Amino acid sequence: MRRANESASPSTPSFRWPELSGGRDRARGEAVAERLRAAVQAWEPAFQGRSFTLGLSIGLVPLVPGLREVSAVLHAADMACYEAKRAGRNRIHLGEVRALA
Repeated sequence: MRRANESASPSTPSFRWPELSGGRDRARGEAVAERLRAAVQAWEPAFQGRSFTLGLSIGLVPLVPGLREVSAVLHAADMACYEAKRAGRNRIHLGEVRALA
């Protein structure tokens, strides 16, 4: 969807997060995800004298009324996360829930 540090590590962890706040609070969900992404990026852990740069790819999907299949929500969050990685890692991508075949 947006936001990236173009020099993100190739081993950026993923985080799938169904947005529980609903469509009207989408901006708030995106803001929380961005704060989390930025906090992980700002952290520079060190181990045995080496420092590391971290990034976080987040797949965010809004929950809409009438959803009945948890598997569809988790699948959509996974796909949104993969899209964030394909777009350059260390990003947030907003996906949507579709019915599974």
